[in-house]
Amino acid sequence: MTVVMKKLLKFVLGTAGVLLVLAIALVVVLPFVFDPNDHKQSISEAVQSSMGREVRLDGEIKWSVFPHVALSFRDVKLANEAGFKGEYMVEMTELSAQVKLLPLLRKEIKVGTVSLVKPHINLQVAKSGQSNWQGMLDALNAGDSPSQSAGGSSDLQIRGIEVVDGLINYTDRAAGMEVALSGVQFQSSELTADKESTIDIQAHVAMPNEGLNGDLDVNFVLHNALNDQGMRIHFNTLQFDGRLSAASKLPLQIAADEPGTLDLAKETLAFERLSASLGPMAISTSLAGQNVTSDMALSGSLELNPFDLDEFLSALDAPLVNEANNELSGQAKWSLKGGQLSINDLSVNLDEYALKGAVNINDLSQMKGTFDLSMDAFDANPYIPQSNDANTKGQTGPGAALDYGRLNGRVAIGQLKFAGLTLDNITLNLATQGPDFSVQPLEADFYQGLIKTEIKLKPQQKNNRLHVSHRMADIQAGGMLTDLMGSEYMTGLGQLNADLSIDEPFSERPFKTAHGQLHYRLTDGDIVGIDVFDIIQKSLSLLGNQEAVSQTKELKTAFGLMEVDASVEQGVLTTQRLKLTSPYFDVKGQVSIDLDAQTIRGTIKPMLTNIPEGVLSDDYKKLLNLRIPVALSGNLLEPEISIDVKELILESQKEKIEEKKEELKQDLFDQLLGTDNDKKGKDKKRKNKNQQSESGSNEGADSPEMTEKQKRRARKKAQQRALLEGLLGSGDEDEDQDNGDEDGDTDNRP
Repeated sequence: MTVVMKKLLKFVLGTAGVLLVLAIALVVVLPFVFDPNDHKQSISEAVQSSMGREVRLDGEIKWSVFPHVALSFRDVKLANEAGFKGEYMVEMTELSAQVKLLPLLRKEIKVGTVSLVKPHINLQVAKSGQSNWQGMLDALNAGDSPSQSAGGSSDLQIRGIEVVDGLINYTDRAAGMEVALSGVQFQSSELTADKESTIDIQAHVAMPNEGLNGDLDVNFVLHNALNDQGMRIHFNTLQFDGRLSAASKLPLQIAADEPGTLDLAKETLAFERLSASLGPMAISTSLAGQNVTSDMALSGSLELNPFDLDEFLSALDAPLVNEANNELSGQAKWSLKGGQLSINDLSVNLDEYALKGAVNINDLSQMKGTFDLSMDAFDANPYIPQSNDANTKGQTGPGAALDYGRLNGRVAIGQLKFAGLTLDNITLNLATQGPDFSVQPLEADFYQGLIKTEIKLKPQQKNNRLHVSHRMADIQAGGMLTDLMGSEYMTGLGQLNADLSIDEPFSERPFKTAHGQLHYRLTDGDIVGIDVFDIIQKSLSLLGNQEAVSQTKELKTAFGLMEVDASVEQGVLTTQRLKLTSPYFDVKGQVSIDLDAQTIRGTIKPMLTNIPEGVLSDDYKKLLNLRIPVALSGNLLEPEISIDVKELILESQKEKIEEKKEELKQDLFDQLLGTDNDKKGKDKKRKNKNQQSESGSNEGADSPEMTEKQKRRARKKAQQRALLEGLLGSGDEDEDQDNGDEDGDTDNRP
């Protein structure tokens, strides 16, 4: 028995020795007698059979078998899926791996570090949702044996994977997304079926469509890497530092403040808190994702941390110059699928004001969408830019225009205060087209009336950058002007139609470049600062060489109707029609108002048409139907008023001057044409000289008492007289013209 055991042990040891010698011989001899480069075609066909994709091995294959089997492939190419852009899905400079030899004898695969040097990976998703890698995965799954499918790859171990200087391009045509990762560095710990693995990735990320670019640093733990339970990734670190666009002056930072999980088995993504900051503006959000490998849908609850809007815009070289605090914050719920973004339960706070509503962006690449927003109240006055040339001069040119996207929507405001005015129940229908901005229209309750305004802002135009089409109906002018100008300059029930354009709306003095047309109608009101009866009284005093009685009461003129038609050029309003009527007087005139300087210059001509009982004495009858020339100048709200005494006297003595003028003219005619010897005819002609002058008739020339010769002479004199009247003019024509003025039909002169 002992002998037998000794023989058996000797046989085993001998056999083992032979095998060891044989193994050593293979390790030493095989690399010299076997060249894998001679079998490239066979290797390629074997890989293609398992992956369903052509593989090209265009470079040299190196291998060794001691102390482990090591293979190195250079210039490796994996063909792309048919129908996708590009010939290859993967190209790499070198692919190398090591396999331990002895575990192979136990049917265990223990791989050393797998190294990919400069791999270029081209991942694509078509509009249909089909990817260029899904077919390859399906082929690999189909090639698994039942035992492998059931038990997974529990006997496979990989010491680690490294990627050196990789490039990954991802294009999703369904979502309109492009992502390029360059300079990719990838390191993993050991990969096994039943253990977790740690992964580190560094890369430069660029999104060409959005202009985003920066550096990415990710650390996560990978579960189920080599089994069929589905990979699960637990993120420890996620950090991005870069810029929102190539031209952006603000740093962009994105980070995971809390761990997150990507579960590929369930196709879900979850982060408790992600944060992003763009300069002083910081946003944080939760993140939940569904169908992450196909038609990905993301959603979350967002919070905008309070920040100084002026500080943010100053970093963009567009500072705010106003008197507000400009603190902005907000919160919302959001969802993103493809290129569509929906924002609901939006609440944005600007200082003490809250804007609420919803925004839907149908195309993120063009910022095209709709919105519906509302505010209870907003006082815009503190936010109106103040005069500051240093900060506003550079913002008026086309280059300063912002891109507002292509948005259409509605903003409803309970009460708005703007430029001192108060508007209630406002509806703003807004539209943007790149840098162009329009309000079509603004509707609101306005000082017990209605207002409808259309505003168009086109900052890239050379002229007419701001156009305002303004309609007001049944407005109480007194309260409006008090709020607008700080004084009750005029009261009454007003109607206004105005079409105005401003070339430089954001300059220090925008009204300097204003031009357009307006029509203003005001009924049953008062003009404050001008008293027509006071002017009439002073006129009477001037005509009678009496001292005017001083006015202790407030200067005010009541009227029944005021109408103004005017044009505006270079900030100066000039009236084409100015009419003011009441039961006792009417006023005509022409004035110019400098809208920028708030000054007035021009002439008005009030006329007394009736004497109010108990207000004016009968002495004023001499002023009835007499236009009083009054010059206005100086401050619009407190103009200087002066009566043109010379013209007043001429107006008051107009009838006498015309009568005397006619007598002198008749005397001149008599001297030039001679007189009639018949005293009775002469007296008769003098008595009827006005009638003869008006008609220019030949009466007398056809009298039956006259001889034929006398008739011819009379007709000749009548023709000569008519000719002289035509040359010298008739006083009756002037009178007719003045009567036309009083009717308000033709007079546009001061």
